[in-house]
Amino acid sequence: MTARTHAPPQPHHALADVVQAARRAAPEVPKMLRPERVRRGLLEGLRIGVSGVAALRKLLLTSNPDTALSGAAGAHKAAVWSEPIDLEVVKQVARATGATVNDVLVAALAGALEHYQLDHDGRSVDIPTMIPVNLRPMHLPLPRELGNRFALVLLMLPSGRLDAADRLAETKRRMDVIKRSPEPVITFALIQGIGRLGSRLSRALVTFFAGKAGGVTTNVPGPREARYLAGTRIGSLLGWVPGSGEQTVGTCIFTYAGTVRVGFKVDTRVVPDPETILDAFHAELDELARTGSR
Repeated sequence: MTARTHAPPQPHHALADVVQAARRAAPEVPKMLRPERVRRGLLEGLRIGVSGVAALRKLLLTSNPDTALSGAAGAHKAAVWSEPIDLEVVKQVARATGATVNDVLVAALAGALEHYQLDHDGRSVDIPTMIPVNLRPMHLPLPRELGNRFALVLLMLPSGRLDAADRLAETKRRMDVIKRSPEPVITFALIQGIGRLGSRLSRALVTFFAGKAGGVTTNVPGPREARYLAGTRIGSLLGWVPGSGEQTVGTCIFTYAGTVRVGFKVDTRVVPDPETILDAFHAELDELARTGSR
């Protein structure tokens, strides 16, 4: 058997290829060098850089304020949950105000924490919470090996003496800023980096970042249609978020079959009366519904 040999490419062929590629690209060069495109590219790069610095500054400098919702956590926890809330009512508020369903529910949470502070402290301030952000593209099929692809971002809940309508507008504004910022990517990289460190250092960093928020707030979109188990319709689903360090209030918003339920998990040493937060959440949502119907 005779081995085939391939002649090396001739220099003039390679040069011809380069020339042809340059000719194809040449018409685009003037467009790329137009002043408005160059200026737009520079401004976009500057915007990303500034927003990245702002995101890092927020992650490093945010602190959990001293309120009735913060303190040294103990060993005992409690869980309370709402009755099923009609999802269509929340959607009507969202449509009337130009917000999302998540904006409406998070604004109701901010209002509930404001009322709790006023009842216990006589004053209220914005409360930081951690919100998971999915980084896995929804249109792509799930990989064989799943793994976590989410980031935790810090949201300052506007709990500092606003009425319901203004609180919803401010919640939407803050959520929109996070969506447009590189903060989710930055925090995902931090999570990945922390996971590769030694146990002592990673534990210290997790404690450092966990201490910047009073807890975690999740909004889980469950099945849109009812599900059945052994022929019996599942009436509702509940969820509670994990906690870390000195976090004292965790909130899980869960939608299922046209309803919403909210579950609060609290540290009873700091928050011995979680039912008051739940009642305030319902009251705030009712106020938002009245606002949206005007």
